[in-house]
Amino acid sequence: MLLRGAANIELKGLKFDYVPGRSGDNPFWIEGGRGITLVDIDIEGKASGQYGAGVGLRIKNSQDIEILNSEVSNFRNGFAFTNSDNVRVVNNDFRGMSNDSMLLGGMTGMVIQGNDFRAMNSNPAVQHKDVIQFFTGSGSPASRDIVIRDNVIDNPEHSHAIFFTNPMANSGDRGAYYQNIVIENNDIRSAHAHGISINHGDGVTIRNNTLTQHPEGGSNTAINIPVINISTLSRDITIQGNQVASVPVPQNATWTIAGNDTGSKQFLHWYGNYGAVDRSRSAASTREAADDSPATGAPDLPTGAGTDSFRIDGGRLDGETRLAIGTLDFEQGDVIVFRNLDAGTFRAKGGANPIDVWDAGRSAKLDSALDLQEIAAFSPAVSATQTRGDLVLRIEQDDGTAEIVLEGLGAEFRAADQPDLF
Repeated sequence: MLLRGAANIELKGLKFDYVPGRSGDNPFWIEGGRGITLVDIDIEGKASGQYGAGVGLRIKNSQDIEILNSEVSNFRNGFAFTNSDNVRVVNNDFRGMSNDSMLLGGMTGMVIQGNDFRAMNSNPAVQHKDVIQFFTGSGSPASRDIVIRDNVIDNPEHSHAIFFTNPMANSGDRGAYYQNIVIENNDIRSAHAHGISINHGDGVTIRNNTLTQHPEGGSNTAINIPVINISTLSRDITIQGNQVASVPVPQNATWTIAGNDTGSKQFLHWYGNYGAVDRSRSAASTREAADDSPATGAPDLPTGAGTDSFRIDGGRLDGETRLAIGTLDFEQGDVIVFRNLDAGTFRAKGGANPIDVWDAGRSAKLDSALDLQEIAAFSPAVSATQTRGDLVLRIEQDDGTAEIVLEGLGAEFRAADQPDLF
């Protein structure tokens, strides 16, 4: 089906049947359309091998489009919409997608409401899978005036639920804000830290959503527990009335975070992909890069910047703080950067394993399990304990002891117990 330049059409009670290899990768397409409504449509894909292929419905450069009370199943991507206005996706069922259920760019005035996403068939070879993904780039600006409301996302697969990625902002376009975004009353049961994530938003309201770990979603670790994440340079952010394991720390005075029902453990959240620490630089320039780059917490995201820096600010640590990092991978070049802790917190031997410690021991950059061993051995304020495969750092400060859980790092820490290398 190709509707190009069509206007004022309603299609109702039809079946769109996709045959891989015979009808192209985008078999059902609306381009340059206006005033088109699809009601009670069965858009059925077929697996190419084990996983869904093709795109269920492609819409481009159109306006005033409605997809209502329909079912989309067994595609690579259910919907792929770009550069369109006033599109409503209401009361539809999505099943069996191998990649993204909805892939959206350059949208204005869009409503996604009352849809049911479940029983996905995620392809493990695809690293960045989403249920609802907005993107920028490739001719599509940041979307604006978006409402995502009253949807159910039930997905035990290791994929993101609602994610606004932003390659334009990542590459330096600080004007590429997602504007006027409302995400409310959604029920999200998933198995990834990206429950609701916004990269570079201006005027974002996230309220009255329920985010819980899917009971079939793997181990009870930070990377499998959906939380809310907002990038550091976002502004006019409201996160209110949500039931979620953890909410981010306000990054500036325009953020309002209140009335959320959270758990007892604060997670280290993802705060955007604006760049990461460059390990090839000198110690001084690396410190500067670490100071300026936001904290990140999802190494499976396509940052385009190499390593991931997990930044921990002492101003946000106290005796009640327990942070969890579920995705630290030193072999991939990840680093932990501590800043602004008490003077003398960090000490290193200064021998064969150089560790970057500065500001009278208030700050340090660690890029290996050997660094953790040395810091724990020579810093009276720091201790490390292995618990069920995890590594727990305890850092004593004047106002209490903070705990940082490095999930899955226990064995690597134990293998690095080689004091002769310090």
